[in-house]
Amino acid sequence: MINARSLRILLFSSTVVTLLITGVSIADNPARPLQYLKIELSKSASPTTYSQVGEVITYTYTVTNNSGFDMYDVRIHDDLVEVICPSSQIEGGMTGSACDSDSRIKPGYMTCTATYVITQSDIDNGYVTNEATVNAKYDVPNLCSGSLKVHQESADANHSLPALKLPSINLTMTGSPSYFYGPGEVISYTYTVENTGNVSLTEPITVKDDLVSVSCPTGGLTPAESLECTASYTTTEADTVNGSIQNTAIAYAGEDISSGSDFEVLLEPMPGLFLENHANKSTYTEYWELIIDTYTVTNMGNVPIEGPFLVVNPLLDEWDCPKTEALQRGESITCTGYYRTRHPLGQTIMSCAKIEGQYLRNPVISNSACAEINYEPPTEYIEPGE
Repeated sequence: MINARSLRILLFSSTVVTLLITGVSIADNPARPLQYLKIELSKSASPTTYSQVGEVITYTYTVTNNSGFDMYDVRIHDDLVEVICPSSQIEGGMTGSACDSDSRIKPGYMTCTATYVITQSDIDNGYVTNEATVNAKYDVPNLCSGSLKVHQESADANHSLPALKLPSINLTMTGSPSYFYGPGEVISYTYTVENTGNVSLTEPITVKDDLVSVSCPTGGLTPAESLECTASYTTTEADTVNGSIQNTAIAYAGEDISSGSDFEVLLEPMPGLFLENHANKSTYTEYWELIIDTYTVTNMGNVPIEGPFLVVNPLLDEWDCPKTEALQRGESITCTGYYRTRHPLGQTIMSCAKIEGQYLRNPVISNSACAEINYEPPTEYIEPGE
């Protein structure tokens, strides 16, 4: 029986005899570096990131022929784009004959290109990923005997291009009307939130105002899209005294993206004084009688009227008003005017006065209020018994 060791010796001996008979040696095979990858594919992209819809990405594919022979039927397939190559062949070679033990491989190269246009979904996704595969064929002599053997090779290359995400929003706030006259008026606020970034915002848009509660529609925003939120406010007496309504709002898209805005509704000033004039008597008879006018002046406007208050009446000999820093809306003060009757007697006296105050250092003058004092002749004295 032939054991395993004996069989190995027999086979080795048969091989040596065969080589001696045919005249072929191991040295007849090309002696060149061992290549695990007969074909290689590398891929790059320019630019190396993106941030806008419509940007053009140029892909460059470099195919390396490491077989030592000419390759043909070279094709690149990319699952994202169509690849354009200058040829379907890549030259290959060696430093010497394929059957020369000293030959070394001389790699061959080919560069192909493709372009891709960025979409909004690419920015929202955060990256563009694609995979390419190259296939090629080459012929190899069979132990340099002249017959050919066709080889088919392939290689893959993946690429992931990151997006430059720039999320942002902008808030614009308006109020209508943009002014008010007093308490009880309704101010309608509009908050316009615009997506000024380059990514779609899927989280709800909310607005927080330090004065009112704001209502916003549901849904997110794509880039350059906007939506409007609303709120309303009723003016108060305190707003009128303050002279304006100020509020600050902040818009949010989720928790991390925000924008603020301020707005002010001003009081439309309508300063006004209303005067009433009452004399202490309705008739006079004699020369140098004392007439006393009482002036009641009321702030009928919507802003405070500053003092000091002046009485304007050409008949007066003197007048007096209480010292008042400011007369608030609806408040009144009383001033007094004094004058004496003069010649010629017999005429009706019209005592007309105005009261003057100030608003923002500008004069505020009341209406003209008159008190009429009629002449009453003295009663003729009749002696008793006449």
